[in-house]
Amino acid sequence: MFRSFRGRLTATYLLLIVIVLTLTGFIVSYEMKNFVMDSFRTKLVNEARLGAELASSIPADQEADDYLQKVAIAVAKNTGTRVTIVDTNGQVRADSEYTPESMTSHYHRPEIFQALQNRTGSDIRLSDTAGIPFLYTAVSFSHADVSGAIRLAEPLQHIDDLFAKLLYLFLAAIAITGLIAFLISFLLARYFSEPVQEVTRAVSDMAQGNLKRQVTTIYHDELGVLATAVNQMAQNLDQSMSGLAEVNNRLATLLANTINGILMVDKDGRVAYANPVAIGLVGTDTNYEGRNYVEFISTYQLIESVDKVKTHLEPVRQEIKLFNRGDKTIETNIVPITEAGDTNLYGILIVLNDISAIKRLEQVRKDFVANVSHELKTPVATISGFAETLLAENPDNHENVREFSQIIYNEAQRLTEIISQLLELSRLEADPNSDIQVIDIGQVINKAVKAVKHKFVREQLNINIIMPPDTVWVEADLDSIDQVMENLIDNAVKYTFAENKLVTVVVEQFADHVQVVVEDKGDGIPGQDIPRIFERFYRVDKARCRRSGGSGLGLAIVKHLVENMGGKVWAESVLGQGSRFYFTVPRATR
Repeated sequence: MFRSFRGRLTATYLLLIVIVLTLTGFIVSYEMKNFVMDSFRTKLVNEARLGAELASSIPADQEADDYLQKVAIAVAKNTGTRVTIVDTNGQVRADSEYTPESMTSHYHRPEIFQALQNRTGSDIRLSDTAGIPFLYTAVSFSHADVSGAIRLAEPLQHIDDLFAKLLYLFLAAIAITGLIAFLISFLLARYFSEPVQEVTRAVSDMAQGNLKRQVTTIYHDELGVLATAVNQMAQNLDQSMSGLAEVNNRLATLLANTINGILMVDKDGRVAYANPVAIGLVGTDTNYEGRNYVEFISTYQLIESVDKVKTHLEPVRQEIKLFNRGDKTIETNIVPITEAGDTNLYGILIVLNDISAIKRLEQVRKDFVANVSHELKTPVATISGFAETLLAENPDNHENVREFSQIIYNEAQRLTEIISQLLELSRLEADPNSDIQVIDIGQVINKAVKAVKHKFVREQLNINIIMPPDTVWVEADLDSIDQVMENLIDNAVKYTFAENKLVTVVVEQFADHVQVVVEDKGDGIPGQDIPRIFERFYRVDKARCRRSGGSGLGLAIVKHLVENMGGKVWAESVLGQGSRFYFTVPRATR
C-alpha cells in the first residue's frame, strides 16, 4: 500500500496526525493535571477559609476544644476532606479522623508553618499519621481564647481518579478526532493522488505502445499542465512512431523485394539482417538471426572478403563465382560501417548483385557478333572471290562462267535469307502481337510436310504423323504456326544424315493446350548445348550446320513465334539416337 503515491501521501498525513495528537495529548494531559491540582487546591483553600471563619467564632458558653472538634467534623463532613485544627504552637486541638492526643506537633509542617505566618499554606506529601499522600491546604484563624490554623487534606487518590476520568475522556476524544482525521486524510490523499495515478496509468499505457491514450483531468493547476504536456508528448510520439513505422515498412518492403541481396553484419560478427535474395545467393539456410557470418555465408571467397574489410576497414568490390548455386556470378560490394574520424567498426554492409544474366548476355552478344560477322563474311567473301574470278575468266569459257555465277547466286540467296531472318526476329521482338484464330492443326502439319517434301524431293523421306482421330483445334496465328511447323520438320530432315530420313510428328491434346512433338533419328544434341540451341546463330556442330545450309536463326524464330502465341518450346535429345522438339499452343473448342 505504502509503495504507491496515494499510500505514501496517506501515510504522511497519518504520521503528521499522530505526531500532532501525541504532542497535544502530552501537553494537554500535563496542563490538565496541573489544572485539576490547582482546582482542588483552590477549592480546599476556599473551604479552609470558611472553616477558619467558623473556628474564629467560638461561643462563650462552650469549651474551645469541644467547639473546634465540632467545627473539624462539620467541615470534613461537608467537604469530604480530613480537617485538622492546630494552635499557634502547632499543637493539634481538633481532627476529623484522629484524636488530637495521639498526634504530634504540626508546627513544622510546611502548610501549617505558612498559615501561622498569615499566608495560605499548601503542600503535597505522605501523611505521617495516615500513611498515604495528601494535598494539604491551611489558613490561619484568630480568636480571643485560641488562635492557630485550620488545615484541609484531600487524598491524592481522589485527585488521581478524577484526573484519570478526564484523561480517559480526553484520550477518547483524541482517538475519535484521530480516526476522523485519518478518514479525512485518506480522502484528501485519494483526491490529490487520483490525477497523479491517472497520469501514471496513462504513461504506463503509452509505454506499452498505446500512444492513443489521453490523460483526462479537470484540474487547471500544475497537474493540469502536466496532463496537457503528457498528452502532447504522446501525440508527438504517435506521429513520430507512425512516421517511423511507415518508413520501416517501406524499407522492409524495399529490402524484401529488391533484386539485390542485402546482408548486414554487426560489430560482433553476427548476422543482423539478410533479405530473401541474400539468403538465396549465399545463405546456408533461412535462419540467420544471431548467427556468426562464417556459419551463415556458404561461400568461402565472400567470407575472406568480409574478413579483409574487418581488418583494413576499407570497402571491397569484386565478382564471385557461386559454384554451389548453379555457377552464378555475383558482384559484391562490402562496406565497413564507421563514423567520421572514428576507427571503431560498428558493422559491415554487404550488397550482392546477381550479374549472371548480364554475363550470359555479354557472352551471347559476343557470340552473336562473332556469328553474324562470320555468317555475313562467308557469303560476302565467296561472292567477292568468285566475282573477281569471273572478271579474270575468259568470257568464252561458258561452263566456268555459269558455275561461278551459280555459286555467286547461291551465296547471295544465303545472304538474303540471313538478312530476312534477322529482320523477322527484329519484327517479332518489336511487335509480339499475333492474329490469333481457331485453326485445324492437322491441316497445318500436312501443309508443312508437303512443303518439306517438295524442298527435299531428291531425299528419301519418311514422315509419320500421329494424331487423335478427331480434328484438333488450336488458337494460333496461321502464318506463325505454319512457319513453326515447317522450320521444325525442315530441321529434323536437315540434321538426319542417314540416307533414309525418318521423321515423326505427334500431336497430343490436353485440357487447355495442344502439344506437338517433332522427332528425328539424327545424331542428337549434347546435353550441355540443349539450353542454348534456341539462341541466335548458336550451332552445335558449325561445320555440319553450314554444310546443311542452316543459318542458325531458325530455332530462335520458332521460340519467338511460339511464345508470342502463348505457348512454350523445348527440346530433348540423346546422342546417337536423335532429338525431340516440343511446342505447345492453346487448345480451342468448337
